[in-house]
Formats: sequence, C-alpha cells, structure tokens
Amino acid sequence: QYEPVKSCVYCGATVYSTKPNVRTTPLGLEHIIAEGIGGTVGLPEASCQDCEDATGRLVEGQVLGNTLKALRVHLNLKKPGTGRHPSTLPISANINGVDRVIEIPTEDYPILFNMLVYPPPEVVKLNTEQGRQVVGVKVAQLKFDQKELYRKYKISGFSSAIWDNQMLTRMLAKIAHSFAAAELGLDKFKPRLVSLITRGDISTMN
Repeated sequence: QYEPVKSCVYCGATVYSTKPNVRTTPLGLEHIIAEGIGGTVGLPEASCQDCEDATGRLVEGQVLGNTLKALRVHLNLKKPGTGRHPSTLPISANINGVDRVIEIPTEDYPILFNMLVYPPPEVVKLNTEQGRQVVGVKVAQLKFDQKELYRKYKISGFSSAIWDNQMLTRMLAKIAHSFAAAELGLDKFKPRLVSLITRGDISTMN
C-alpha cells in the first residue's frame, strides 16, 4: 500500500465528487491491477468518482467481464468477498451444422487464451499508424479437448470470447500510468496516456 496521493492521478481533481449527496472526500482507492484478476496493490486517495467509473466499471468491467471472463473462471480469479463464479458459460458453437449459442458447464469450457503481441511503446506523431499496430498473436491452450466437446455437445467448431483490443490496451495503459504515479510521483513524469485511459481518445497522445 502506497502513501495517499490526495489528488486524482488521472484528472488532478482534489475532491471525490461535486455531485449532490455524494461525498467530497476521501478520493477513491486506485487498484493498480484490478482485484478481479488478483491485484492487491492499492494507491489510496488517488481517483475521483468520474475517473473511477471510467477505469473501473467501463474499462476493467468490459475486459474482466468479457475478454478475460472464461480465463478468470478457469483460474478462479475474483474480487475478494464476491460470490462464486458461474457454473456455466455461454459459447458460440457449430452444433450439427447449425450455429448456436449454448451454455456448457465451466469444467468443460474450452480455454484458449489469445494474447495479441504489440510493438514496444513509443512516442509518435499524430495521424500515423505507428504505435497502433498488432505484430502477432500468441495462443495459450489451457484446456481444450475437441473430441470431448463433440462427444458431449456435438460441437464441431466454436468461436472464442470477444477480444476487445481497445479496452484491453486501455486497461494496460491504466496499469502503467497508475503504477508510474505510485512509484515515481505525478511530478516526476509527463502523463501521455490519460486521454486514452479515461476516454479512449488518442488525439492528445503526441
């Protein structure tokens, strides 16, 4: 646990909220890595309500609830104090030649973890494609038995979870920015990722 920041590491606000019937202080605890994937490191008094909503509910919520959901269930990663993971998960599959979405038990769910390979980070000029490229994909086969899927459910083919590249990169940027703020202090570096993290906007990343 780091020392309290006393200002939002994303927008600089010094109060949690200015909305009626919402507290003004303290600012929110910023989880550098989401609790839903096992993160335990917190940066106290470091996020206002609006930025907390953008980074937590919107960005991390999308990634953890969709892109990484099956992997989280498989590895039993979840926020402390939350309930059990679901006992079934939906899968888009071809069954007897027909495309359908069915629920299958989590113990039978295929876990093929796709990870995009990005080039090294760099500062680039606007209106270029540098820095936005994907240079490859690596696939980790954690649990997959095609014969068993066909035997039990007549699944001859299936599609993996929706991979939201923009939200994933926003979450990675959020981790990098908040960790830099924790380790270095906001006065020791020039933030270049805030607009991407909180609004999905790359126009100021020059």
